[in-house]
Amino acid sequence: INAAEALASGGTDGAGELWDQSAGRDVLKLIAQFQAEADYPGPLPFADYLALVERALASENTRDHDEARPDVMIWGTLEARVQGADLVILGGLNEGVWPEEPGPDPWLNRKLRRDLGLLLPERQIGLSAHDYQQAVAARSVVLSRSRRSADSETVPSRWLSRLTNLIEGLEQQSGSSVLASMRARGDAFLQQAAILDTPARPHAAESRPAPAPPVSVRPKRYSVTEIQRLIRDPYAIYARRILHLERLDVLSPVPDALTKGSVFHAIFEEAFSVDADFSDTASASERLRLIARRHLDQLPWPGVSAHWFGHLDSIADHLVIEEQGRRLSGKPLALERKGQIDLPGTPFSIKGKADRIDRLPDGTLIIYDYKTGKPPSAHQIRHFDRQLPIEALMAQLGGFEDLQAAPVSHIGHIGLGRTPETNVLALEKSDTIDLGIGSIQAELARLLASYDTASKGYPSRRAMEKMRFDGDYDHLARFGEWDETCDPQVVDLP
Repeated sequence: INAAEALASGGTDGAGELWDQSAGRDVLKLIAQFQAEADYPGPLPFADYLALVERALASENTRDHDEARPDVMIWGTLEARVQGADLVILGGLNEGVWPEEPGPDPWLNRKLRRDLGLLLPERQIGLSAHDYQQAVAARSVVLSRSRRSADSETVPSRWLSRLTNLIEGLEQQSGSSVLASMRARGDAFLQQAAILDTPARPHAAESRPAPAPPVSVRPKRYSVTEIQRLIRDPYAIYARRILHLERLDVLSPVPDALTKGSVFHAIFEEAFSVDADFSDTASASERLRLIARRHLDQLPWPGVSAHWFGHLDSIADHLVIEEQGRRLSGKPLALERKGQIDLPGTPFSIKGKADRIDRLPDGTLIIYDYKTGKPPSAHQIRHFDRQLPIEALMAQLGGFEDLQAAPVSHIGHIGLGRTPETNVLALEKSDTIDLGIGSIQAELARLLASYDTASKGYPSRRAMEKMRFDGDYDHLARFGEWDETCDPQVVDLP
């Protein structure tokens, strides 16, 4: 509470405008109730306290009485039963909203409820029908509903359908013309609403951007993870490295894929360390579980921690058996090892960190990357996900700390998903795919050189392929006013 008041006050005394509006006053009243009862319950973990507060806030309804109009009232069905108005607007006349579908009973089926003398779920539908019958009999009524809910079409309420079918069937009383007149009066309201949503003057949609800044400000140093972004979404490199725009951290950390990846990497860096003992499968599996429990217990989300531990617990034996096979065919040399190279014949440098580097019996190296999601395919690695091939190039050029240059023969992804999948690829040219080190180096040099020319722009969402995500800078590029079918417009920048 003190932190919220300090943020709202902007460094001045008091709480600013935090509690001034009706919503703020309601929250402050709820906080006062919590404080009044604070001496009675025992200590609560922060996650449980947060869940309690969120549940209490969600159960409250706040209406802004500060700007209320005396001639407009918003009623629920209970209030409308005992009050009347000259004009009544009935909203939400869709199936599932009005009437609301009965919720499932996890304990008693319909027969048991009837045998126990309990009310059936359909009774609520009867009450909703009674409310509708009372409201629709007002002097003037507007029957309204939304045609869409989220991304799907809605179904008209059964009462709305019965009313229109009844009126349309009254041929002797000109029911069809009456219904058409009702719809015409409703269309008049829709036209007024459309006018309110129409901008005062039209704005032309933005074109797909491809800014071309001077060569002098373009980056010469990249991380291995930025290469994939440069291929898929060059505009993101422009926004981050040239405009120096960083994504804002969320106020409260969330258990997202990035967090999961970081925690899992820390677990396997310790559990699969260079000198770890894998002579006994049961002991190694138990050690993995203990390490996982210790790391996951440090997370501030007990439910997420339990879920992720259950994930690792179910695949621990499989991962240990796989690791035993890897250690029979190779020897771990380095884990989470940083490195950097100057790309030969170019002004560019590449830095990165390899999850794991092993030496094979023939003296060559294999570089692994842990994946909590689905490992990429060979063609995805060839055209988009260049992280491991570039790390292989770095190792072959002696770019990793305390690791001598050596030929790299293979790369591999160790899957940590629910169904673990490990993919290993040979770094060679075949009839279907070219993963030779020479080709990787030449293509990387051409890619970086192409973005080091004044005429080359940084197009937004250049090659998203099947990666369905919102980029950090899509809003800056005005994505949505254009799509991937639009040609990028190169704009020379001073």
